[in-house]
Amino acid sequence: GSTIAIAGLLREQIRGEINKHPALGELPVLGALFRSVDYQRDLTELIILVTPELVSSMMPDQVPTVPGKEISDVSDWKLFGLGIMEGKPMAEDKERQGALLTEASPHVRKFTSPPDQMSIRGPWGAADVSEAARP
Repeated sequence: GSTIAIAGLLREQIRGEINKHPALGELPVLGALFRSVDYQRDLTELIILVTPELVSSMMPDQVPTVPGKEISDVSDWKLFGLGIMEGKPMAEDKERQGALLTEASPHVRKFTSPPDQMSIRGPWGAADVSEAARP
């Protein structure tokens, strides 16, 4: 695909600084000889460019975990009292996988075919008429 610009951010910052001799720089006409004025203007522009790329869908068990999901929450005492902002890593992968297998919902369907061959009905697709919300 082609690249498109979806957003832009422009920041303008103007800064002025006057350096002068303490007494002589304040005189009405001659003071200009004893002072200097420095102007600085900065422009910052950020443009977000996007190139769309089509990829094949993944099986639900192939989706990577969200960063930080494996880290435990910090107690208030550790956060405010000790200044520790990050918890410890949770159990190792084998222990986590065992927990996932035992805590799985009975309504979870086992995936046996790739997503492009699956029906669009069911927990990951459009709802059946019987599952539709009634007003």
